[in-house]
Amino acid sequence: MRSANNNTLTLQNYEGGVLVNALLEPDSLSIWVDSTKNVLLQTEGVTGGSDSVPTTGIYTTAAFSLDTPLEEVYLEWIDLTGPTICHTETLSVKQRSVKATANTHSEYVISMPNMKPSYLGKDPNENTIAEIARFRLYTRLKDWSPTIYSKATKEIETEIVEQAYYKITRLADDFVVIDYGIGGDEHTKLSYDSDGSFFDFDMSLLERGYSYGIKFMFVFNGEQREQTEVFKFRVE
Repeated sequence: MRSANNNTLTLQNYEGGVLVNALLEPDSLSIWVDSTKNVLLQTEGVTGGSDSVPTTGIYTTAAFSLDTPLEEVYLEWIDLTGPTICHTETLSVKQRSVKATANTHSEYVISMPNMKPSYLGKDPNENTIAEIARFRLYTRLKDWSPTIYSKATKEIETEIVEQAYYKITRLADDFVVIDYGIGGDEHTKLSYDSDGSFFDFDMSLLERGYSYGIKFMFVFNGEQREQTEVFKFRVE
């Protein structure tokens, strides 16, 4: 099966707003047909926590694909210390379609409508918890025209770019704080769900009192294409 069909799943385990470790081991993720759990599709091994990932409480699967015609499946993350159910969710399945013009790529327009002007950072002299922001990226074709339905509901038809990465720079001097994680551990690759692409970011990684910019890189069959838009915010 082609690696382009494979994706990873990540779980961030919070207790009281703080990332903490759980005991998630091989076969800790079960994928079922639905929440009745009558039909098990497959299980996946999970690695993470302080032993194998620098950030406590973050777990990820190896890259895998799901061979199913279903539009959505039911996930269950198991903490083996109990065993107890650590997290459940319903996941939309994106079906890959074959395009006749595989070597041509459309132009995209992107936006981040949920971005705030500023976010709370961590003060080293105070006992404060930095904000963990979820940034949503909405992508549409540049020549997109709304359908009658989308005009009536005012919904944007969101496209999913499976290989999308972010970069964060400090605007005062264009210093690259976090560069595109293309290749290797792909630490800046965006996740996506039925509502579009997204990534979570811990504001304690950025210095307070500065403004920052987010840019995005899309990768199509190895070709890197940086978007022109810059999304700005400040850390207070």
